Amino acid sequence: LSDDLMDLVKSATASDGADVVILGGAPLAGLAQDLSDEAPGILIDPVAAATAQAMSLIRLAPRYHQRVGRPAAKRSSGLGKALTDIIAGGTA
Repeated sequence: LSDDLMDLVKSATASDGADVVILGGAPLAGLAQDLSDEAPGILIDPVAAATAQAMSLIRLAPRYHQRVGRPAAKRSSGLGKALTDIIAGGTA
């Protein structure tokens, strides 16, 4: 897998001129760090990036009840009541 992935990274940087390659999907989590020494560009781990973004949002302490452009209500299952209510269009 890592050899095939490195071939794709090299192809993206060579043919498209990409400086940064985001490895897409949770199954590739952790591979960016493993492959970074060989990669011709910067590799981004999707799970690490999403986690860092979530941590940053928490530190900003956003107040979502004042949000103007709320996403459409959605059904969910297997979540806690408070989160289910928010996803269904309620407020926290």
